[in-house]
Amino acid sequence: MPRIENGKEVLSWCLWDSITLGAADVTATLFTSPQGSGAKTLYNTNMKEAGKLPWPDEFTFEGVRFFSTFDQTAAGMVLLMKGTLSLVIGAKSYLDVPLFRIPGASGLSIVSQDDTTAATTTYGQSGVPNQNSLYTFAVPLTLEPGEVFRAELRWPVTPGALLFWIAFDGTLRRAIQ
Repeated sequence: MPRIENGKEVLSWCLWDSITLGAADVTATLFTSPQGSGAKTLYNTNMKEAGKLPWPDEFTFEGVRFFSTFDQTAAGMVLLMKGTLSLVIGAKSYLDVPLFRIPGASGLSIVSQDDTTAATTTYGQSGVPNQNSLYTFAVPLTLEPGEVFRAELRWPVTPGALLFWIAFDGTLRRAIQ
């Protein structure tokens, strides 16, 4: 049973969104395309509206994770980590941080396998499974009902075509259902 405060359910929650970069892209904006737009499903995002939560929901940002598909080369992961993330609420940025500071669940993890029966395979991911290793907000930030937000990513050079996710961990307060 969820906790109830001021007529709302209070839940530990994660807001996530994903995007596929094109081979030449150096910017990306997330949390602006909800499920059902394009080919987005629950796998890609849990946003139900473009850039905001359903009324009267509110969300307190407590941490952020960044991760990409697991088929990146070591060189691709290095380029990927040279980007920056901004969390914009309304017209104001509340977080500007380099991607190398934002683990998927830990730090950068690269594995290379040299098999005599196949070509060398290298892949990377942003972290090894460890739920305790998370970029946390020193001061939690609350998205009030109706406020618009987005995550903006920028790179000095393209990291290449890839699929990645941004996930914000925190507390959701929503209407009792």
